Amino acid sequence: MTGGGGDRDAPRHRALDAVAARRFDDALELLPALAAQLPDDPLVAFAHAEALWGTGDPGAALARFEAALTRDPACLRLRARYGLALIAAGRAVEALDHLERALAALPADQPVAALAEHFATPLAFTPVAGDAACQLGQTLLAAGRLDDAIAALRHAVALDDTAALPRLLLGGALGLRGEVAGTLAAYRAAVRLAPEDALGWRALAEALRRLGPSDEAEACAQAAHSLERQRPDRALCVGNALMAAGAETAAHDWLVRSMASAAWARDIPAPADGRLRVGVLAAPGRVNTPLDFVLDATAHAVEPILLLDGFAYPDDRIAASYHVLFNAVADPDRGSAAVALADALAARIGLPVINPPRAILATTRERVAERLAGIDGCVAPATGRHDTAALRSAAGLARAIAGIGLPLLARPVGSHGGAAIERLDSAPALAAYVAWPAAGALYLTRFHDYRSPDGRYRKYRLIFVDGEPLPYHLAIGDDWLVHYVGTPMAEDARLRDEEAAFLADWRGALGARAAAALDAIGGAIGLDYAGIDCALLPDGRLLLFECNAAMLVRHVDQPPMFDYKRASAERIRSAVSAMLARRASA
Repeated sequence: MTGGGGDRDAPRHRALDAVAARRFDDALELLPALAAQLPDDPLVAFAHAEALWGTGDPGAALARFEAALTRDPACLRLRARYGLALIAAGRAVEALDHLERALAALPADQPVAALAEHFATPLAFTPVAGDAACQLGQTLLAAGRLDDAIAALRHAVALDDTAALPRLLLGGALGLRGEVAGTLAAYRAAVRLAPEDALGWRALAEALRRLGPSDEAEACAQAAHSLERQRPDRALCVGNALMAAGAETAAHDWLVRSMASAAWARDIPAPADGRLRVGVLAAPGRVNTPLDFVLDATAHAVEPILLLDGFAYPDDRIAASYHVLFNAVADPDRGSAAVALADALAARIGLPVINPPRAILATTRERVAERLAGIDGCVAPATGRHDTAALRSAAGLARAIAGIGLPLLARPVGSHGGAAIERLDSAPALAAYVAWPAAGALYLTRFHDYRSPDGRYRKYRLIFVDGEPLPYHLAIGDDWLVHYVGTPMAEDARLRDEEAAFLADWRGALGARAAAALDAIGGAIGLDYAGIDCALLPDGRLLLFECNAAMLVRHVDQPPMFDYKRASAERIRSAVSAMLARRASA
């Protein structure tokens, strides 16, 4: 430590150490008084500015940076730091002058290591050796010296194998130079080191999306969004993104660490606000019911209980922490192991459970088709699960077609959202399809043409809450594979009017025969919370697409033209809240 003597426990040293460790709140308990006592100490002023910046007070921080620079105008890093702060404040012209002056004062023709060392002097609260090199890289990058910035940031990365920031900055710099592989590698390293930082996940998601849609890009975007919104499921979203990025060990370690903040991992105070406490049984991976909107955080204290194999759960403490459990594991194909964990844990805890785990096992596509086929007014197309290897033989292919019929839909088991689904009209077409997928098993489903008289296809989604059907949306498109985001709903007001009419009176829109079928399905599906995608056939019968617990319901974060959809989403959320209250008090 430089810049002052005396006892290391003196307030000045404690404040500087706190800034070095980025404990900015601790530092601010000491720095205002120190700034008054030592008005001419540039290091105290600099540390005060950093602490204010770190706690989200940029206006006060800029004033302190300026005061520090007045006291020590020769400090290159202080001048550069002030320039970077000015950029963040939108004062780019002023910032560039300070950045260029700082860089101009560096010795010429020196290796980056020497420049970083010169840049660091004489600061006392540099937490790690790579910090000065990182800030030098930032300064060079902001000044437009891309190649020099990359060299400095690579040096910062080499000096500190625990720092996320230089890797994040390096990823951005390499992206400017068009080095895709290097960009992704740097961003992935950054999120492994700082998984709690939304900025890293957002940068990685955007870099991946530039290459096209992917599961990793979606998982990274979900992690960023959950952290930015402080959603209750953010730890799980981050764990999923780490797994998608190939960091299985880091994901497991992160999820285990996140359990330490659960209600049952600490003393359990009585909730001061009186909200219903809901423990959500959720598993790593994309196997869970999307609940971030459906479970109203204003009405409930919601907390995930992550299902990790081998974890020692304190059953009694968990039972004392919640009023009711909500089993979110919803995919019987990809989540069967998680269903078993949830079932065992729920049985030991003994609380009321929404969507009992064993009921999920009965919601595979073929079992749902079998269960609903006998309901009057419901067409549940023949569906079978087939080993891909068996379908690659002529005999196996023939048996499958004989059992399902043509045309048919083929998709990998465990796929959702229309991923890799194909409509196939002949045996040769099915043979060509099964030749390429890596999936070990496929679902084959008989295709029924459900085109409306106007030539368009209509897909209705309703949500069952305690057996009651509630409308969620109507998607109207020009192709048999209907996804709301790919339809002309935004461009055609008549289609939106039709959806609004369905949401206002779904029974009238679908007719008595289909409505009666939906009432029966709500009782037959065996779940407390589930959704159905379906169509209406010309004879008034319902055509089943799928029915399970994995349906997405979200708040309508769309242009005002879709405001009519809000009431239906809110009705579903209110119905879930009422169901939870009933189960908790039963």
